[in-house]
Amino acid sequence: MTMDETARFWFLLIFLVPSIMCSIFDLYHFLFDRTLRQGLHNHSIIVILFFCLLFECTDIFWLVYNYGTGHVLLLTETFCMIWHFIDHIGFLLISSIVAWASIERHILIFHDKWLITRNKLFFIHYFPLISLIIYSFVFYTMAFFIFSWEHTFNYSETQCGFNDGLFHPRIIAVWDSVANNILPTLIIVIFNAALIFRVLYQKHRLHQRIHWRNYRKMTVQMLSISSIFFCLYFVPMLLYTAYTIGLSRSFAHDYYDTSIYLFYFVIIFLPFICAVSLPELRAKFHITVQKWKQRAQHISALQFWTTIQRTFHRSVAVGPNNL
Repeated sequence: MTMDETARFWFLLIFLVPSIMCSIFDLYHFLFDRTLRQGLHNHSIIVILFFCLLFECTDIFWLVYNYGTGHVLLLTETFCMIWHFIDHIGFLLISSIVAWASIERHILIFHDKWLITRNKLFFIHYFPLISLIIYSFVFYTMAFFIFSWEHTFNYSETQCGFNDGLFHPRIIAVWDSVANNILPTLIIVIFNAALIFRVLYQKHRLHQRIHWRNYRKMTVQMLSISSIFFCLYFVPMLLYTAYTIGLSRSFAHDYYDTSIYLFYFVIIFLPFICAVSLPELRAKFHITVQKWKQRAQHISALQFWTTIQRTFHRSVAVGPNNL
């Protein structure tokens, strides 16, 4: 059973605005707090949050508009091409960087000596991030604008009625589904499961709580982020790959249609997960929320008192003689 577009519109809108605010909150503290900014384990998270914010302000905002009005924002083929270009790049960038962060977390926790020199730090820490960003842009630039592919846009359908199974040659479509969608998800699941095992094994073998205290932040942060990919991203990507290699699209169509919509909540929930998975950000987030509540209560009390004063003055102005 699929959700109607009105329900999809409201679900996205309700969560999108707080998510954008939370993304700005996270990025502000990650960039301007020196301790958070200098932590190597936070660099991938900063990049992920940056692309999440861009993705929310473009792709997801356009989707909300599409659901709310019944047509796309701009009724042109150029806009539809740009929309799907951003849509594909956004998901690839975020999922691949989360996958790399899942691998890098093993290095940061168990092999931190690999990063003691500048050259090693660059090639092990920074170079993979740069390479993933370049690869994402190059691949989809070629897939959308260089290789020939069939497309017919319908401006009254969701996301212009685009079908990414029409990538040509066929190898591009298969590579896109396997390498760009399934592989990052598999890496996220496998390496985070391995991270749990290695941390517990090290804790048991060394019998030293201090090691767990040092690694707990990085472990909890990564496991929290990866869990949402496993819950909302893994099974639909298996179906997507099966469709690409020939499975009939009628198989589990309703489930797949709804799961494609739920993909966007992976991006929407990531800023919240980042905010609550780190003790430093969680504390600052709690303080910020408390300040907002106090300000809202103060404004409400002030408005209430102003209303009472106005009512009193009106009563005095009318007076018993005017009644």
